Amino acid sequence: MRVPRQGPDLNAEDSEKSPAEDNQILTWEQLRAVLKAATRRDRILLMLDMTDALRPSELFAFRWKSFDDVNTLSITETIYRRKIRPFGKTPGSMTKVHLPDGLAGELRQWKLECPDPSPDAPMFPNADGGFLDPANFRYRVLKPLREAWELPKLNFQVLRRTIATRAQKLGFGEGRSITLASLTSRHHSERVHAGASGECAADGRNGLRDAHVDGNRAEGRVGLSR
Repeated sequence: MRVPRQGPDLNAEDSEKSPAEDNQILTWEQLRAVLKAATRRDRILLMLDMTDALRPSELFAFRWKSFDDVNTLSITETIYRRKIRPFGKTPGSMTKVHLPDGLAGELRQWKLECPDPSPDAPMFPNADGGFLDPANFRYRVLKPLREAWELPKLNFQVLRRTIATRAQKLGFGEGRSITLASLTSRHHSERVHAGASGECAADGRNGLRDAHVDGNRAEGRVGLSR
């Protein structure tokens, strides 16, 4: 399936790195503000990226038939240069990922609200009902959010690094530690999500659980991107 050309183009798959890439992470308050400001569609995309460490090429290729309506997503396709393809970056990347209960519930709610929940429809459609382009999402969604909250940088890598670092401080993973490598292995997503939510519940001010609640109450500040 061909995805219409739209917005800026990135030729490198999942490209977010630059020679000057630093180790920036967000505070819980910044992370909460970003998630609260996003629409439900965009908030779920970002949460999937953070808690299940999905590559953008996998994340933006999901159809509704990829979801079992309980708590599992099946990766069977990827998107690259605005084309859907039936294979992944590596043989092992075509797998199943299990969602934390809260995130699975948000995804089920989004299915009720999205324009087309039919099995072959994109799970996260653009304004025309087609597949979102990862580069365009960075430009039309992440860039305005970064500017609105005056963040030096906001991309998928920063979000994943934030969760990995904050989870490490909470003592998750073997030896009461968790690395970015172990997070991206997808084995720790349930515990990381729970741990991040637990910290926000403990301090009563910020974190992912509050972001879920506040985001559900508020209108998103960033609309559907093309």
